[in-house]
Amino acid sequence: MGLELWQVLMDEEHRDMYNRFGSSSFEFDPRKDELKLMTDVAVVYMYFGLTTYLMTLPLGARSARTWLAILGIVMLAVEVTFKLTETALPDWMPETLTEHELVFYMHSFFPLVVALLRMLSESLYVDVDQTALAVLKEVYLQQKVQFIFIVNATTVYLCISIADLSFTWYLIHAHRRRERYFSS
Repeated sequence: MGLELWQVLMDEEHRDMYNRFGSSSFEFDPRKDELKLMTDVAVVYMYFGLTTYLMTLPLGARSARTWLAILGIVMLAVEVTFKLTETALPDWMPETLTEHELVFYMHSFFPLVVALLRMLSESLYVDVDQTALAVLKEVYLQQKVQFIFIVNATTVYLCISIADLSFTWYLIHAHRRRERYFSS
């Protein structure tokens, strides 16, 4: 085992294959069969897409889909770049980190990010339909109260007006009766 690792580290081509594809690259050289390599990558990201879709099925979690899709596309671009080209890791990354380990860490943390974004979007979700119905109900109740107040005020006004008319009619008739009484 130690001799094999030493041979891998000493041989530039084997070390590059190990850094890009991991220890499974010694059994099969993925650079020789790009169709198998791309099929493996496609299967992983189809699985990620399906689980992301299923995890974000609830209405409150749907807003996380956009961010998760962007993250999935970025991860796919990084993985394809490292596996299909001779691109090396940026200098600001640790020197001990290999391309294969970076892809492994991305795959490992993606489900955690899905769960966190789902929780965040569900906690920030506002059901617009329910909120609109609640606001409309509140407006209706306020309008109903105002309408009842207007109806009650109108009724009181009408009662006062009728009473005033009745009193005026009584005064007019009483005055006429008195005039008749005193004129006769």
